[in-house]
Amino acid sequence: MITSDEIKRRLWDGANELRGSMDASRYKDYMLGLMFYKFLSDKTIDTFRTILGMGSASK
Repeated sequence: MITSDEIKRRLWDGANELRGSMDASRYKDYMLGLMFYKFLSDKTIDTFRTILGMGSASK
């Protein structure tokens, strides 16, 4: 079974690999934008599901 520490390590390693030689401050701006887009996507899907009477995905 994968532990919480192993998941954190894998995520950290993946983020470092994606960043490559990009400056950390530029990478931060890029990642914050992606995280915000993900948030908006999740909220939009939840709204559509609520309107259609399918319930929320986060419940």
